[in-house]
Formats: sequence, C-alpha cells, structure tokens
Amino acid sequence: MYKLKVEVKSRSEAKILGHRVREFLVGEQFSASFSITNIGDISYPGGNMTITIPWLKDVEVRGPFVLPTLGSGERTDLPPWTTDVFRAGFGLFLCEINANGGGEVEWVDANGNRRFPSTAIGSVNCQTKDEIYTLWALIVSTASVCVIVIEKLPAAAQIVWSFLQFIWQILHLFLSTLN
Repeated sequence: MYKLKVEVKSRSEAKILGHRVREFLVGEQFSASFSITNIGDISYPGGNMTITIPWLKDVEVRGPFVLPTLGSGERTDLPPWTTDVFRAGFGLFLCEINANGGGEVEWVDANGNRRFPSTAIGSVNCQTKDEIYTLWALIVSTASVCVIVIEKLPAAAQIVWSFLQFIWQILHLFLSTLN
C-alpha cells in the first residue's frame, strides 16, 4: 500500500475596485496549489490525482493531475490550478488518487488525518460581494459612531459631572440636617 500526504494551499484571485482581496468571491477565480509527499516506506510509482469541488447539485469542478514517481520521503509541488467560485459557502476539495500499475493508495491531509474520496482535504470559504460590502459598511458606520461619541464625550462628561455635583449637594444638605 502506498501512503501519500496531500497538502493544499489556496489563494483568491478576486479584485474589488482594482485591489486584490483575500476573500474568495462568487464569480471570481482562485488558485489552489497541491504538495504531495510520499510518507510510506515504499516508492510510489506515480499515478493520477483528481480534485473535485462540488459546488451545486449539478455543478462540480474537476482538476486532473499527473503525479510523478516519488521515493520514500520525496515531495513534489504540483502547478497551481485556477478555477472559478460558483456559489457562496464552503468549497470542499475532494481528492482521489490512483497508482500506475494498480495498488492501493492511502492518503492523509496536512494534519495527518486519513482521507477518503468522500472526505475533504481542504476547503475555501466563499462569499458574495454583497457580504463584503455589508462588512465594509458595518466597519464604516461603527467608525462613524465612534467619532460622534468621541466628539460628544466632553459635553456628556460635563453633564455627568454636573449631575454628580448636584447629588453631592443634596447628600451634603441631607447630612447637615441630621446634625
């Protein structure tokens, strides 16, 4: 049995107002890079790897890769794979690996957890541009409220100080009547 470790790194290619953003956005592209390490005791003869991202009931994206021969402990980095984001939510990377000449292949994710064709080796959290704009609006409105509060703070502090002085005078008057 061959044993491989599959690591995935993904990067958004999306831009908003001409600036690249970290978020994975619906309708925009992203790239994924895969590193394969032979963590078994025997040489892996090379083979095929297919990455599938099921987006919707009838929409999935497949990325076929050819894997080279890997001696025990050897690692290879596959060329980046660029694809589109088709919906908001998590895009799961499902992996299937075969060996040239047959033979069973077991693979694990970056954390060493054993994976199967129906379990994800990684994911991307995809959002719509509306969600990003809403977040930006929330940040701007929060900053605006903070500016208003800071601007009004001296007047509010004066009101609180006057109220405390009034309470002190009443308390002092009450205590003086007890004597």
